[in-house]
Amino acid sequence: MQMSGSQAGRHDTDQRVRAVAEDLIRHPVTIPAPAFASPVHPYVAGTWVGPTVDLPEPHCDLYRFWDAARAGELLPSIEAIDPERFARHLAFIILLEAIDGGLDARYRVYGSGIAGPAGRDWTGFTISEMTAITQSGETVFYRSGYLAVALRREPLMVVHHSHLPMAHREWRRLILPFADDRGVVVRFLVLNKPCQRHYQTQQEVDELRRIVGKG
Repeated sequence: MQMSGSQAGRHDTDQRVRAVAEDLIRHPVTIPAPAFASPVHPYVAGTWVGPTVDLPEPHCDLYRFWDAARAGELLPSIEAIDPERFARHLAFIILLEAIDGGLDARYRVYGSGIAGPAGRDWTGFTISEMTAITQSGETVFYRSGYLAVALRREPLMVVHHSHLPMAHREWRRLILPFADDRGVVVRFLVLNKPCQRHYQTQQEVDELRRIVGKG
């Protein structure tokens, strides 16, 4: 049966998401920008997080919560997700439900500290739906990171400089996987916080405008 144009487009995107995720997984600790294959986020870096990796606060605080919640297991249970344990970070918390093993994900919580700069609360939307609405070209960038976490079953820290209209911000996003009783990753608890303003050169701003079609 021949696929329609939209079905073929989704299939091609899914294939790109899988390919990028597989590339992210193969890096032992530090992930360089080219591995993310993101034309929208040329200023990006990733780190697979373990006990020996230094994290900034408050990301370190949330990692300690996740690590303790494992209780000796590889991954903590979704039952361990208790908002009271990270209440002071809630404005910058995202909680996603994995779809198709992490190939996509649905936002169940989208913190107000993120929704404000983003211009919208994306609670209830999938990543695919969000990026289709914004037409930002970010679907592979975001989905591949979550899929990589689901497959490798380890936390991932991603630092990127946001595109317009959220320019001049450096966001630090810690993705923590939680599993069901079969050990399958079904939730992602994320702390996504702007840690500083990134003062771009005019050339960088012009390039970002070109990439997202604003110039």
